[in-house]
Amino acid sequence: MDRLNAVSVLLAVVEAGSFPAAARRLGTRLATISRRLSELEVRLKTRLLNRSSRQITRTDAERSYVEAYRQILEQVDEAEPAETGEYSAPKGQLAVSAPVVLGRTHLLPIALESLSGYPEIDLRLVLSGRILNLLEDDLDLAVRIGSLIATRIGPTATSSARARPSRTSSRRPGRSVWSTPASGCCR
Repeated sequence: MDRLNAVSVLLAVVEAGSFPAAARRLGTRLATISRRLSELEVRLKTRLLNRSSRQITRTDAERSYVEAYRQILEQVDEAEPAETGEYSAPKGQLAVSAPVVLGRTHLLPIALESLSGYPEIDLRLVLSGRILNLLEDDLDLAVRIGSLIATRIGPTATSSARARPSRTSSRRPGRSVWSTPASGCCR
C-alpha cells in the first residue's frame, strides 16, 4: 500500500465530505476509495472516520494524523516540481559578470526591467575591468566584448567532389561536372 496515496485519499474524503464526492474528485471508483481507507485504518490500527449511511465524522486520531500528513504532502508537492525543473516562475540566484561600461550602460537597465517581472530572482551583477574565472568567482554567466578568437576544438570534416579524368575530359572548359545533367557522377 502506498501510504502517501492512501493519505491523499483520506484528505480527499475529508475535504469533499463524502466517499462519492472524493471518488469523483480523484477520478476513481468508490470501491477503491473505501478499500484504501480500510487498508490505512488496518495499518494504523485505529479508526480514522466514523461512517454511517448519511454522513462521515472525523475522529481525534484522524485529525492529528491528517494534520501531520498534510504538511508532509505539501512539502512533497513543492519538492516534485523542483526536482523535475518545473517552476511556476523562475527563482533563485543568478551571478553575471560583465565589463564596467557595458554593464552600466546596457545590462543594468535590461536587468532592472527584467527583474521587475521576476521578483524571486536574486541577481548579482559583477562589473569588473578584469576577466573573472567563472568557477573561482562563483559566476553563472560572463558577458564580454571584443574580438573573438577562434580555436579549433577537434578535426574538421571537409567535403569535395572528384571525378575521373575520363568523365571530365570531354566536357567544355569552364563548365562544372555538377552542372552537366548527363555527367553520370551525380545520379
